[in-house]
Formats: sequence, C-alpha cells, structure tokens
Amino acid sequence: MNSKILSLLLIASLVLTLARTPVSPSQAAVADVTFTVTTSFDYNPGAPNGTCYNSVVEGCGLREAIVEANAAAGNKTINFSSSLAGLTFYLNSPNYGLGGLVISGNNITIDGSTSGGTILIDAGGLGPNNNLFEIQGNNNLIRHLMLRGWQPNIRYPGNDFGHGIRIYDPTANGMASYNTLDYLRIFGFEHNGVLISGDSGGGGHDNTISHSLIGGANWGQTTCPPGDGNGWDGIMVANGADNTMINASQIVCNDGFGIELFSAGGQIVGTQIQTNKIGTNGSVDMGNHLSGIIDSRAYNTVIYNNQISANDNFGVWLEGSKGAQLTNNRIGLDVTGNLALPNSYDGVLISDQAENNTIGSATYHNWISGNANCGIRIDSGASNNIVDNNYIGLNLAGTAAVPNGAAGVGIFDSNSNDNVIGSAIEGVRQFISGNGREGIYIENAHGTVIGRNTYIGVAGDRVTALGNGLEGVLLNNAIRTTVYPTIVAYNGGAGIAVIGAGAIGNDAGPLEIKYNGGLPIDLGNDGHTPNDAGDIDTGPNGLLNYPVITSASGNPVVLSGTACSNCWIAIYRAIDDPSAPGGGGIFIDAVMANGSGNWRATLPAGIGRNDVTLQTYNDSAYNSSEFSPRRIWRLFLPLILR
Repeated sequence: MNSKILSLLLIASLVLTLARTPVSPSQAAVADVTFTVTTSFDYNPGAPNGTCYNSVVEGCGLREAIVEANAAAGNKTINFSSSLAGLTFYLNSPNYGLGGLVISGNNITIDGSTSGGTILIDAGGLGPNNNLFEIQGNNNLIRHLMLRGWQPNIRYPGNDFGHGIRIYDPTANGMASYNTLDYLRIFGFEHNGVLISGDSGGGGHDNTISHSLIGGANWGQTTCPPGDGNGWDGIMVANGADNTMINASQIVCNDGFGIELFSAGGQIVGTQIQTNKIGTNGSVDMGNHLSGIIDSRAYNTVIYNNQISANDNFGVWLEGSKGAQLTNNRIGLDVTGNLALPNSYDGVLISDQAENNTIGSATYHNWISGNANCGIRIDSGASNNIVDNNYIGLNLAGTAAVPNGAAGVGIFDSNSNDNVIGSAIEGVRQFISGNGREGIYIENAHGTVIGRNTYIGVAGDRVTALGNGLEGVLLNNAIRTTVYPTIVAYNGGAGIAVIGAGAIGNDAGPLEIKYNGGLPIDLGNDGHTPNDAGDIDTGPNGLLNYPVITSASGNPVVLSGTACSNCWIAIYRAIDDPSAPGGGGIFIDAVMANGSGNWRATLPAGIGRNDVTLQTYNDSAYNSSEFSPRRIWRLFLPLILR
C-alpha cells in the first residue's frame, strides 16, 4: 500500500472517531433563557447567580431579572406573570438610591405584553441624574410598557433628573446599537423621553423606535395634561448616532422639540423618520412646544409620510442640514388633509447654510398648507436646495385652498443662493396656490430658479382659479432670478412684480400669465411705467422699456418693431380680458432682434396683430420689462433682457 492511500485511510478513521465522540457540555449550543417577573417590588438583587428569586419578597423582581439577563449567555427573555397585569412598579421604593435599570448585556427582550395587561414603571423614586432605562448593549428589545417620569409635584427646581430611556455606550466601544423600542408609552420625564447617543467608538447606531407614544399617557387622549409631556424633547438623537429609525409613533406635548437631531457632538447620518404623527393625534392640537422636527446639521435624513402639525414653532426645521429628503408629508394639515392644523411659524424652515436638501420628489408630493407663516422659508445662507412637486396652500385633493398665512414659498437673505422651485421633469407638477400673501416671495437672494412645472394660482386640475392673496411672484431686490413657471393666474396682485433698486437681471418668462389683479409683469409694483427716451432709468430691472411694434401686414401677418439690441422677442397669444389689468398671454414662439434692435416675426396662421403680446430678453442683462399698455395696437408687449 503506498503512502498516499495510507494517509487517506488514517484521515477517514480520524473523522469517524471524532464523529462518535460525545460533545461536552461546554461545547454544546447555548440555550435560550427566560426569566419571569413575579413581583412588582423593587429590591437590591446583589450579584447575579443564575436564578431570579429573592426569598425576602418571595419572587423575581424586574431589576433582578435584568441583572441576571445581563450576565447570561444566548438570547434572554424577561416575561411578566399574569398576576402583575395592571400594576405599577415603583422603582427604588423603599430602597431609595438603587438608580435606574441598566441593560448592559446583549440579546435581551423585555416584553410587558406577556402579563396580559398594562405594566406601568414609575420613575418617581429615582434620584437626580438617573434614567429609567439605560441600554448599553446590542440587539435588545423593550416592548409593551408604560414608563412614567417625575410628576409635576416632584420636579424640584435645580434637580437634574434624567431621561425615560437612554441608549448609550459609556465605554465608547461601539456598543448600544441595533436596539428596538416598540409599543411603549414614555411620558413625564424631566429630560428627553428617549435619548440615543453615539460615541467616539462608533456606538449608538441602527437603533429603532416604533409604534410608541412619546409625551402622552394614553393613545386616546386629545389634550396635553400637565406633566405628560417630557421636559426636553420627545426623542433626541445626538453625538453621531447613525441610521436611527423612528417609525409609526405619536410624538406630542413635549416641552422641547418633538424630534431633535443634534450633531454638535458628532455627525449624524441616515436618520429615517417615517409614518409618525408629530404634534397631533391626527385631528387636534397636541403640539410640541418647539418645532415638530429639528434636523441640526445632520446628513441624509429621510422624513417620509409623516403628519407634522400644530407644533408651537416650525413644522420641520432643517438647520444646516445636508442632503435631507422630505416626501409625502402633511405639514400643517389635519389627518383628512382638508383642514388647517397650523404649525405656529413656517411649515418648513431651511436655514443656516443648509444645502442640497430636497422638499418633494418626482415620485411623492408634500402637502404644506395651513401654517401660520410661510409654507416653506429658505433663509440664512441656505443654498442649492430644491422644492419640487409639492402642494403648497392646497388641500389633499388640490381642489380647495388651505392657506399658509404668508407666502407659499419665501426665500430671504443675500447668501441664500441658487435654490430651485420646481423643475422640468416630465409629468411632475407643483402647485403654489391659495396662500394668504404671495405665492412666491424672494428677497435679496441670488440665482433662484422657478421651473416650468410650477403652477401659481390655480388648483390641482391646472384650470380652476385658486389665487394667492397678493402677487403670484414678488421679487424684492432679488438678483438673477429665473421665473419660468407654466401658469401664473388669478392672484390678487400682479402676476410677477419686481421691486427695489437692487433688483437686477430678473428674467420672467411664464408660459401662461393671465387674470391677475394687477399687471402681468409690474416693475415697481406700482402700475404701468411709461417708456422713456434712451431707457437709462435706474430701479427694478432698470425700469426697462417695453418693445414697440412699428408695422403689421400680410397674411399670415408679419410684425416688425424695435426693442433692445440683440434681444430675443418671445411671442404670446394675447388674453384680452377687461377684468384683468394689462391682459396676459400664452407663449407661442420667439425671434431675435438684430444689433440695431429691429426685429421681425411671422405669426401663425389665423392670428392677427391684435391677438399677440411680446416679451424680450437680452444675453447680457437678463432684465424683463412690463407688458405694453393696451392702447398700443391693443397688444400687451412685455420686454425681457436676458
């Protein structure tokens, strides 16, 4: 027998021998462990010994069950005896000084539903600087419990009590991750209902809060009784805690923000906030005292399918945020989408150098209506943000106005540049209608683009009048704004107004502008401005002269006229309605003037000289003029320099 065959036989024999060798207990798979809590009494359990039982109180207490679960291997479950259903667990009574409940182990489930009733855990006996639960391990689950904090009569000024639940790794070893809080009621805590905190070791990531009531004692309540709200935020995510999921919860009545992402202690990335009610139970005001959501300098936050209403500040505040996405939210509306449930300031505020955030998408609208101030406000150096495919000032169906108190969209500050309202994406339509003041108000900002898919002053059917209270678009000292919406109609003031001596280079080219209470385009927002010799005015858009038609002849009709040198002349089919000052028009075509300012245009068959109005733009200046007055050829002739 050769050596190779002999080696193979020896290996086969060894394998068979090992297969028949009994596995020692230390080699066996770790069995799951269950501890059943049988007493509500809170006592000092001492060191873990593998058994949850105290002979003095004759039972297994919650604190001891947690201590034993922390020490055990495998998956651990803590259940509750049916005899405890409906009872309150008073922590540290009478043994004051034991502190909160610390989960330092992994894979522990605490399930209050196993009692068959409600388990209430009261933190009233805890001293200062204690959280009711502290989760320091991974893959733990707490579900179906009520957690009550310090009631108003025992919140002492100067004492620093804790949070309902803090998820945090004090060792900074990357722990406190993949934990879930589910079907909880967390209320009355002096600090946050829930604090999820990261650390330098990368801990505090991928935690979930779902199906929970934060800031209220009972799901059916419709008011905010004193002491129910948590003293700080409902939920705070801080110090670099990444990929937190906040889902299907009701976050109401808290003294701070409903949800706060606080990045000062470390960058927060990838938070998902979806399908929550924030500030309301759906129909009534249960607002958080500050904003519903504040995203402070976090990255790539997703805020999807929430109702965010009745909060005492902003609905959503993107403070220095980067890459946030808001889609399919109702902000300022009740659950039906037909009635206002206002946030007390703006529906959405984007500020403090926030950039590359998107409000709406090609797939999903937001409904941002009924708020006390602007629907959306962009301010304080926020740039390169996109507002697209939203209903701003309308109800859910887009058939009626639910006005925001001020502008539908307001952009402020000379450093808030290059923001986009609307786009040219096929099939996407954004409606900014029915608001108390302007549809869009822009002050001092540079480079704003109002895109083709934006409809200002009409309902969601694109036909029914639903004008904004004042101008469709008001540009106040704005610079290089491109105003190219599809429709501007039925607004209480001018269709598009430009004011302020610093307003330069604003290019207004709507596809359709009609039936507004003021001029279609008004430089100065003070009515018609006559042409002057030489056109050397200063003022909004340089008070640019409107063009002049010098002849019209032939069939089809050929128009000739004068305008600025090398300008493009846009031709509109005129809307000649005596009830609409200055008329209006629907875009048809465009031609270019030569270096001397002379231009020539052939009209489509069947359209005469009294059926058109014109618009002009120049490659270097980008200024728009007003429409020409009616007395000239009964035409309405806007001029734009681009």
